[in-house]
Amino acid sequence: MKTNIFRTIVLCLFLSLYHTTSTSAATTSFGQDPDIKVVVSQKRIWLVTDEISVKNLTVQVMNALGKVVMEKNFSSKMTDWSLQIGSLPAGSYTVMVGSKKMTDFTR
Repeated sequence: MKTNIFRTIVLCLFLSLYHTTSTSAATTSFGQDPDIKVVVSQKRIWLVTDEISVKNLTVQVMNALGKVVMEKNFSSKMTDWSLQIGSLPAGSYTVMVGSKKMTDFTR
């Protein structure tokens, strides 16, 4: 009885390890962007990422006409993952992370 429980536990641990390894391998081998959340406040845009290392990530803020009004490159070596947007004039803006549209906001 104890042997069967032990085998079940070992099998579950092995399967969870395999799932974690295959998921992270798929993320790095296909070159997908890390999971990034964008939080917009009145004065800053905060970027929160998972623990995957980021070599170079471009973030752009575009106005309603599609013109890039602010751009910054981020990497894992940086500690401040935010953009100061307090100086932007009133209007509607879009945040692009890489080539993905993340959110819209109004100032």
